[in-house]
Amino acid sequence: MAISKVVSIEITDFTTKVCEVSYGKKVATVYNSLAFDNPENAIEDAYVIDKDRYVNELRAHLKDAKIRTKEAVFVLASNKILSREVIIPDMKEKLIPSYINGEKKDYFPMDISEHQITYCIADKNPDTKQIRLIVYAVPINLIRNYQIVAKELDMKIVKLDYTGNAEYHFLQSNYHTTGIDLYLEINEGNTMFTILDQGKYSLQRNMNFGSKSLVEHLMDEGYYGEITKDEAVAKLAPEGFDVEIVEKHHNQKLDAPSGTALALADSINEAMGNQYEYIYDRSQRRQKRDK
Repeated sequence: MAISKVVSIEITDFTTKVCEVSYGKKVATVYNSLAFDNPENAIEDAYVIDKDRYVNELRAHLKDAKIRTKEAVFVLASNKILSREVIIPDMKEKLIPSYINGEKKDYFPMDISEHQITYCIADKNPDTKQIRLIVYAVPINLIRNYQIVAKELDMKIVKLDYTGNAEYHFLQSNYHTTGIDLYLEINEGNTMFTILDQGKYSLQRNMNFGSKSLVEHLMDEGYYGEITKDEAVAKLAPEGFDVEIVEKHHNQKLDAPSGTALALADSINEAMGNQYEYIYDRSQRRQKRDK
């Protein structure tokens, strides 16, 4: 039977993001979503190291959200996943796996015997008769780790994806621009930046520096004396940082903004001392933002 709906699960070191979404459609429909803080010390670089505590926590959140879908797409967010952009001769897609398997030692000049090789097509150039690929080397023990988690949740893994690949395809499908664009995804422990040139993949890199690193830096360097984590977070807002939440839905969505977006905004505002005013649309406001 064809799969019409999946649960997308992305596990970072500090939070888990879950989205129940349609599967195999050009325009995705989001049915439900949630995010929660992981149990302390349960996750390390996207590896689930305390499976019992983590699985129980995830199962409880899925139950509370009434998410019963058992087909899962896990989005892997580990810094141990290697990636390379490569150019190969034009060929039928069914021949690409054997081709990159034969060239993998050139792509990754290190021991990758314990890695699984996968790829996505970034671009095809009919003039030069070349294909541009993003090739990934994923640790096999990371894949097995998620297979165990899925089994304990009584879920079937439909697909394993990589954060960078998922982000690239989302941008390519939803943002058709001219010129060169830079997109940043700042997480707690890392920052992913993606560059699109004329709407096509140009470059993507992952840096081991995120919002948690910035907060810790403010605390450790003593710019503001001895401050707590919450005080360090609150210091960022007056320094010129604004927060924007952008959401995209199917054309039958009733509420705007959604309850999920408002819940995220409330959480951020609470952490910032409730100093933000919500502005839902700036299209009719020709003025600079408040400093």
